Order: sequence, then C-alpha cells, then structure tokens
Amino acid sequence: MGHACVRLSDGTEMCWGENVQGELGDGTVQNETVATSVLDDRGSPLTNVLSNGVSKSGTALHNCAILGDGSLRCWGWNDNGQVGNGASKTNVTTATPVRW
Repeated sequence: MGHACVRLSDGTEMCWGENVQGELGDGTVQNETVATSVLDDRGSPLTNVLSNGVSKSGTALHNCAILGDGSLRCWGWNDNGQVGNGASKTNVTTATPVRW
C-alpha cells in the first residue's frame, strides 16, 4: 500500500515509504523517503535473500523473504500472527525467523 521493498544484487533487502506497523523492517516505525536496510532480529542488515520469483512476499503491512539457507523471515504488522513468530497483537520491526 504505502511502501516498497527490493532485493539488491548482493542479496540484501531494502525498503522505503510508509512504516506505521514496522513494514520497512529497519527497527523503527518512522516513514522513510529513501531506501533503508531491512535488519535481522540481531540488528544486522538482512542478507542472502533469494532472487527467484518465489523468494519474497509482501502485503500492505507486512513482508516476508526466504533466505538462501531455506529459512523464512517476516516483519511488519502482526495483529493476527501474520509474521509467524508465535505472537500476535505486537508489530515486528525487524526480519524475524518464522517458527515452525
């Protein structure tokens, strides 16, 4: 809806735009007019994002990416557990591992 994300050729993920629910994954809820790095749950830039067409998924308020090791990371709006971290009603501002 109000944001965009892209995978760069080096495998990092960048997002920009509206960030009310943490959908940029940069650890904040501050809107950004320039691309900002998506951070992993340790605060480091998210790397090793796959490049094929099924590697990323995004909706109006949350995003997910498959990494080269096969793990799945999601961030953003988590009102109904969309991020897959076992919680709900709490937004996730960094790329968090999905629990299986």
